[in-house]
Amino acid sequence: MTRDELNGVLAKLGLLEGRSFTTAQGDAWYEILSARKADDAHTAVLQFHSTPFKRVAYPGDINGIVEDIERSRVASIGSLEPTLADLESTSNRRWLNKELYRVVRQGELSPAGYREYQRSRMTLKAFMAEQAVLTSA
Repeated sequence: MTRDELNGVLAKLGLLEGRSFTTAQGDAWYEILSARKADDAHTAVLQFHSTPFKRVAYPGDINGIVEDIERSRVASIGSLEPTLADLESTSNRRWLNKELYRVVRQGELSPAGYREYQRSRMTLKAFMAEQAVLTSA
């Protein structure tokens, strides 16, 4: 997420908790959460505060909830397998598996999207590029 997106997450926390964040605190939050998606962080803030309020949230709390969100995306699909086109296009299977895991984990490829990718017989890169074109049209 960008720093501006994080500021939105912190603004939501500020409203829910009645506090504000200094630039230094924002920097620390950004250091921990920058690799996460802003939508997931917003969801995590709401999940954290959907239980009885006991204390303010810390970056590790939000990061842990986002981690759970991401893991559940992978679990909802089960075993991730690249297409034959992917396997034929590269000898770097490790990178391929890692990239497939990343796009599912971060929600760029939904369970329905994964099934479509499997039926497409395309490489992951080509499939994701095609999806980006379709969603921007």
